[in-house]
Amino acid sequence: MARGREAADTLHDVIRDDLLFSNYFQLVPEEYLKLVGPFSDRAASYKEWQGIGAEAVLTGQARPDPGGDVVFEGRAYDTAEQRLVLGKRYRADAAQIRLLAHRMSDEMVQRYTGQRGIATPVMPFCCSASISSRMGRMRTSLK
Repeated sequence: MARGREAADTLHDVIRDDLLFSNYFQLVPEEYLKLVGPFSDRAASYKEWQGIGAEAVLTGQARPDPGGDVVFEGRAYDTAEQRLVLGKRYRADAAQIRLLAHRMSDEMVQRYTGQRGIATPVMPFCCSASISSRMGRMRTSLK
């Protein structure tokens, strides 16, 4: 259970930091969260969250799967429209939990701004490889 809590904390922290870094989002102050109950997809809950200034609510659930991977489901709800506006499910090795969070952050940026998010790391690379075979020698360069 501690690993599950640790994964949930990592997902929460990374998504929060990514959204703040994007400069497109402002988060409801922590002390306001004490004024509302856990979010649920029903009219009264939307009204409560609107009351503390939330235009959208992002919920998530992470769980291990039998193969040892982590499955993360994130959902975004629009409080004015009172409906689900984004739902994503990701699966990755437990060591890649931060990547799942970055992907969800990028989806949020895309959904609300129309711009591609920048949280998911992109690794540019260049390599040269020599491949020998019975047919001869071939040199391959990727750039």
